[in-house]
Amino acid sequence: TSPTTSDTTSATTSLTTSDTTSLTTSATTSPTTSRTTSDTTTTTSPTTTAWQRPAARIAKVRATAKDNHGYYPPSKIIDGRLSTRMSSWSRDCYHSLTNTDVWAEVRLNDAYQITKVSVLNRGDCCNTRLIGMEVKVCRGAGGGDCTLCGKYSTGPAGRWVDMPCASPILGDTIRFEQDNRQPMQICEMRVTEAGGVTV
Repeated sequence: TSPTTSDTTSATTSLTTSDTTSLTTSATTSPTTSRTTSDTTTTTSPTTTAWQRPAARIAKVRATAKDNHGYYPPSKIIDGRLSTRMSSWSRDCYHSLTNTDVWAEVRLNDAYQITKVSVLNRGDCCNTRLIGMEVKVCRGAGGGDCTLCGKYSTGPAGRWVDMPCASPILGDTIRFEQDNRQPMQICEMRVTEAGGVTV
């Protein structure tokens, strides 16, 4: 059966407001961590549990995209699961349908001074597809008022890639743009604001 698609696919993920809210994952990746450094990016292995999102700060985020491939909607970018497999039974990553002028956005519930955006790359195939993807911090959705934070320049399979901004950028939306003739695939993302707080 062919997957259904939409010109504008959106999904919303709501988090509880408990002081001890956490997101869990069924990933079975190794808890060990390794770090390598390039000119603008740092890569780390995902742990077996998702990071703690401060419930009092981030009550809701919204992910939208130009399109998606079948069972891989943009909500996968923010569901807290750290599995990096995209098999028919896992479906744990976002995957675009097209490979030209691809974009995806994650809307935060407030504006923050963003200092770094991190992306978890796919681990079971095609880990170089994101190379060249631009990561922008925006004020509002739609890509109208955006500032470039970083560019994805290395693609280890199943690893986090950190893209630090040259200086803090105020914004409430993270936008990913890609036009390298490859589909976009993101398994998870996290954002760090000034002071080192992960949102």
